[in-house]
Amino acid sequence: MKVPGKALIAIAFAIGLLGLLPWIGNPLIAREQELRVVLTARDMARGGSWLVPHYLGEPRLNKPPLMYWMTAGVFKLAGTTQSPALARLPGAICGALLLAAMVVLGHRLAGRTAAFLGAMVAGTTYLFLYFGRLCETDIPLACFETVAVLTLYLGLTVRNGLRWWMVSAVSAGLGFLIKGPAAVVLPLAALTSFLACSPASRVSFRPWRLAGWIAVVAVLATPWYLLVYFSPASQTAASADIGYELGALMKNSSHRGNPAFYLYTLPLAMLPWGLLLPLSLIALWPLAKRHAAIRFLLAWLLSSMVVMSVVQSKQIHYSTLLLAPAALLIGVHLRTLHRPRLITASCLVLLVLSGLYAWRLHEVTEPSRIVKTFAAQTTRYLTAKSNVYLAGRRLNAMQYYLDRRIARIKNFDEGWQTARTGDAIILASDPKNPLTAPASGQAPVLVMQNHKVAMRLYIKDSELANPSRDP
Repeated sequence: MKVPGKALIAIAFAIGLLGLLPWIGNPLIAREQELRVVLTARDMARGGSWLVPHYLGEPRLNKPPLMYWMTAGVFKLAGTTQSPALARLPGAICGALLLAAMVVLGHRLAGRTAAFLGAMVAGTTYLFLYFGRLCETDIPLACFETVAVLTLYLGLTVRNGLRWWMVSAVSAGLGFLIKGPAAVVLPLAALTSFLACSPASRVSFRPWRLAGWIAVVAVLATPWYLLVYFSPASQTAASADIGYELGALMKNSSHRGNPAFYLYTLPLAMLPWGLLLPLSLIALWPLAKRHAAIRFLLAWLLSSMVVMSVVQSKQIHYSTLLLAPAALLIGVHLRTLHRPRLITASCLVLLVLSGLYAWRLHEVTEPSRIVKTFAAQTTRYLTAKSNVYLAGRRLNAMQYYLDRRIARIKNFDEGWQTARTGDAIILASDPKNPLTAPASGQAPVLVMQNHKVAMRLYIKDSELANPSRDP
């Protein structure tokens, strides 16, 4: 029995929510990428500038502001900035929308069943389930980029395709406001490479539509930049931050990788389905000559991979931009096996198994989880006037969970000399950054540790900090 198309869309969206939402607030907010978004959005929601985002008191203009705005908007609506689950909600919804978009738009390329299988594949990969549960820009960018690319194909192939060009332009413009040029460059690369290998498609291509597409993207993407540049308070910071970001991408990145990075990273990031990707490419390559849709998917994946390989900065989470075309190609391949029910059942089993880890077991095996408990216990020892100093790692994670500014110090002695009565000093030690106990013999008022992380709290001139007393 055929399942109605609307039902498949709803199922894909529900699978996305099922994979991302349960216990979404459990994992520690510790990645620097996530802390930048959450703390910047917190500043906005508490009365900071929505035009010039600020991170830890400094202008944060490396990235466009849409992700900050979405997160801050959720904070404002909920009336709290303390919930990790609320911070991650916009990203999770974008992840579910990504899967739904693959079904809504992908069926024009791959057929309804293959598009649905592709969405199921994407929604049960490590890449989706891990990064979709974080308050970061990667999954939202992948969502907007996927819509922009798929609607470009519809604009080329359906009658009265102008509306699809406009939808694509709006999506690319919003994607640009999420993270920058990738939302524009990758759709244009996919379009160019497809036209280069598809003479028949060039007949329906109208250059003025592409010009209109670029104009709409510019109308959406540039006003914020212009407002920032013409703001005297942020003009210098904007030039420096944006210049640094572009330089990091192209030549000065601390995350440099070899040009073949995504050839082996993408299949691993898409586990377990990524193991099928090379087989799917081999199986579908001979069909590309006869089927324009398969040719487009291949052009999209390979052109995006080439562009990302040229960029010096390479990280696993950038692979989210390759997730949709790779998953759709795997979906087409799986459809040829004529076992859609078996494959769907396998996806559901994988979702449950991966969910057990992502929802519950990850919290148990995460060494840094003690940061949340330590912060909650530390609050009992602080007053509104207490300054907090930290030696070691996880400073910004502690700033989020303590909800106050923390100054970094090199060691205990430096903090003790600077601190006043009632101030707190935290030592955060782990195998990569071991810290020794104070030579003065000061006793901590709070100690927490597991097999990798140890955290100690000292309060200056507190009776509890007297070494003659029990901690």
